Amino acid sequence: MTKDDSRANLIASNKQKFGQVFSVPLNASTECIFRPLTISEYEEIENNSLNGVEVEDFVISRCVFWPENFNPNKFQLGLISSLSEEIIEMSGLSTIEKAQNVLREAREKSNSVTNVMKATILSVKPILNFSLEDINNMTFEKLCQTVTLAEQIIRIQKAVYDPTVEIEISFADEDEEEVYEGPTEDPTAIKLQQALYGG
Repeated sequence: MTKDDSRANLIASNKQKFGQVFSVPLNASTECIFRPLTISEYEEIENNSLNGVEVEDFVISRCVFWPENFNPNKFQLGLISSLSEEIIEMSGLSTIEKAQNVLREAREKSNSVTNVMKATILSVKPILNFSLEDINNMTFEKLCQTVTLAEQIIRIQKAVYDPTVEIEISFADEDEEEVYEGPTEDPTAIKLQQALYGG
């Protein structure tokens, strides 16, 4: 395997696991590629009250994956400090304002049609047993089929836990015309219908 192949494989595997990777030049000859801190890693820093140098060592040892076997001691301290700060910044954890911006952007994206559908399916995960990865690998037709099943499960669960809700299963004759009775009263289904069809 060539050096370029190794680099590409590491980037692909880290993207798959962590969602994002970032690249910064340390000097004219060294490109540094890293992934964001995870929440558990950030909490480990907070809970252990690490000092400045310890934070830098921790962040770089966990997040930098290229060059392989990266040795920060070969570079000036100022460069390593800047690299550590960059990693924390790109992780969205540098300031309260940065964290709030990341959260706000995520909330805006969560209102997309597909995200509402994903949330509906995941809300009945113990029954359907689909992971987010499973859902992301579905075609849109399969996603629609699964979300309608999830909606029915939610309606039935509501009827089971709320005695005032009635549920009836019936089959129309072939000659009978189907009548759409409007959106269900279930809040999750209503939100899905609004996302899909407006209103």
